[in-house]
Amino acid sequence: MSSSARFHQDVEHFTALYVEERGRDESSFLAGIGDLARERGISDWEAEAATWEAIGRGLGRAPLSEAERNAYAQAWTDGDADRVRALGRGTATAR
Repeated sequence: MSSSARFHQDVEHFTALYVEERGRDESSFLAGIGDLARERGISDWEAEAATWEAIGRGLGRAPLSEAERNAYAQAWTDGDADRVRALGRGTATAR
């Protein structure tokens, strides 16, 4: 498995765990993703649609209401349409 694939798998797991523990701080979530990226040698993770899809898969796996998923998605993507779409693709594959 490539370091990129491992990173995206880590992101999915981190996201699910973060929301299951009811993490609410956007900056700590994004900092955690940044830490994972550094550990895997990934740069510019925020620009990769695959990262946002992995986040979406993590959200899709977590026991959340649709309103909670939408709130996390809005906070983490800052309303960026491309990120929102990628996150939605990931969420759809996880359900």
